[in-house]
Amino acid sequence: MSDLVMYAVIIALGLVTQLPAYWAWCMIIVYTKRSRATPPVGETYPNVAVLLCLRGADPSLDACLQGLLNQDFPRYQIRIVVDNRDDSAWAKVHDILARGYPDRVNVEVSVLEKPCAKCSLKCCAQLQTVSRLGPEMDVVVLIDADSIPAPDWLRAMVEPFADPTIGATTGMRWFAPIDCGWGSIMRHIFNSGSYPQMFAFDHAWGGSTAIRMDVFRRSSIKERWSRALCEDSAVTGPLRELGYKLVFAPAATNINHETITFSASVRFIQRQLLCVRLDHVDWPTLLSCNMANVVAIASLLGIAGAASWLERWDWLALSVGFVGLFAGAMYGGLTMAEVIVRRNWRIRGLVPPPIVWTWRMVPGFFFTQVICMYLLVKANVLRRVAWRGINYTINGPGDIVMEKYEPYEPTTAQQKDATHSTV
Repeated sequence: MSDLVMYAVIIALGLVTQLPAYWAWCMIIVYTKRSRATPPVGETYPNVAVLLCLRGADPSLDACLQGLLNQDFPRYQIRIVVDNRDDSAWAKVHDILARGYPDRVNVEVSVLEKPCAKCSLKCCAQLQTVSRLGPEMDVVVLIDADSIPAPDWLRAMVEPFADPTIGATTGMRWFAPIDCGWGSIMRHIFNSGSYPQMFAFDHAWGGSTAIRMDVFRRSSIKERWSRALCEDSAVTGPLRELGYKLVFAPAATNINHETITFSASVRFIQRQLLCVRLDHVDWPTLLSCNMANVVAIASLLGIAGAASWLERWDWLALSVGFVGLFAGAMYGGLTMAEVIVRRNWRIRGLVPPPIVWTWRMVPGFFFTQVICMYLLVKANVLRRVAWRGINYTINGPGDIVMEKYEPYEPTTAQQKDATHSTV
């Protein structure tokens, strides 16, 4: 093989390895530019309903609901759907509401009336609520119990809709665990690495997503949710049907301090990848890009080994250089993201938590890559998944079946550990 051909192969493989880094730094630039103090609500504002679906009382539920009840937004509705009246969240919610809340907030609490057999309980509860909203409603905002909204959260989610081309907005969940356990580190690295791809492929985060009601009235979103495991992965297709755009709202960034065990972290990551496979319209492209990246890195490392054996130091330097550039760009992106997320909070008058550094981040960066690639491949063949005590049979995209409905009962370990939400 001529030197020219070998150089071309190494450079081509090297460019493929840089794709995730390119996405990461594009998102960092956009996030930084859009980070600003949230503008005040104008004289006219949309009618907004916030949807919170609960199955089990997460440790952050109190803070989440208190934040929702005290948004600096003129008038808005909160619709809470609890799995059943015996669920621990039912009493918890009513205890919180009994403390009082502003008159400008309209709160309605209901139960999931009929669990759907062909979608997740969360999607089922959201469909039940959306179907009952009146024609005056303009925007639906989704939130999860592990998302603790700052006072300007609702303003930040709704403000972009002044642009008629925007169909949905989404915030970002940034894990900032206070411990240095391997599970917390792996979830943090996976999450930080997934957001650039969510940015590139228009993937919303269901913990903070606002959707224009027109999308529910004119697109296939309700039909998609009726067959979906996760609602946020199923938002992109309907938006594109109507020519709408999804935009990220940096002011809706939520910093999550929860810790997590290693096994729970693996389950969390596996389900996240499975949701994308089942419900996101760009899954084939996303999978291809990630697999190409893995193959390119492995090929460059193989070339580096052969070059060392053959004493071709030019090949060795070029191949190792590209792998090093990828690792450096991704780790540098993670470090920069830690800084700009906290800068965003300071701009908005909030006090961010300190950055917790540990030597485990370096090996964690590499083993997270390996584990995530394994789980990415596994997501393509997974035929069963458990989520909050319910098992779902996976037959393929748009074809899941709830095996058996049962009220939520936390395990003994979950009852003892109140440091993280149920995954």
